[in-house]
Amino acid sequence: MQRITSKENDLIKHIRKLKDKKYRDLNNEYVIEGVKLVSEAIRRKSFN
Repeated sequence: MQRITSKENDLIKHIRKLKDKKYRDLNNEYVIEGVKLVSEAIRRKSFN
């Protein structure tokens, strides 16, 4: 596990950009939060 200690981390920048629909569509990625949504995504395997 990698510990992130800076807001300038490339992974954090990428996740922040996913707030923008255009960026999500371009990368075919999205972020889900919360136990309910994560468990539903696992059940549906829609996170691939």
